[in-house]
Amino acid sequence: MAGRNATQNRRITSRAIISALALMALAFCGMAAAEQFYVNEGGW
Repeated sequence: MAGRNATQNRRITSRAIISALALMALAFCGMAAAEQFYVNEGGW
């Protein structure tokens, strides 16, 4: 990262971390939404 100062490095690192967390959140939400529920139609 030649030519970049510390502020730019922190900004790039922050964006990378936020992007990774957002992708993980999307992946886990998709997995949770894929669950199937079985309902007993007889009542009990």
